[in-house]
Amino acid sequence: MTIATRVARRIRRTALLLGLWMLCQIAHIIASMWMLAAAIISPHGRRAWTLAISHDQLINAATGGHEDETISSRAGRERHRRQALGLPSVPPARRARPGPLRALHRAPVTAFHATCVVTWNVSLSHAM
Repeated sequence: MTIATRVARRIRRTALLLGLWMLCQIAHIIASMWMLAAAIISPHGRRAWTLAISHDQLINAATGGHEDETISSRAGRERHRRQALGLPSVPPARRARPGPLRALHRAPVTAFHATCVVTWNVSLSHAM
């Protein structure tokens, strides 16, 4: 294979990937608008929740995880792996430090809100 052929293939591949990138940007705008409409209009918010999970999976895939896995499941897997090795579940540098907002976590909440807070706190504390 000649150098000119390799360069031509590389240019075609790059053009294809840039085209896919542009389609993904358009899809993101559509999904964001659909999620906003679903969050405002939908009585149960099921469509908005589904789109939020898909964004979670997208972020996980972009940061090196599996495309069908959410950040919280990846964090849970990491926590179990660390416990199996005898390590603390959260590295010391990532543990929550006491501060003025600490009291907000002690406020009474509904079961649904508690589930969301726990899910996102685990996701954020283990994903960083």
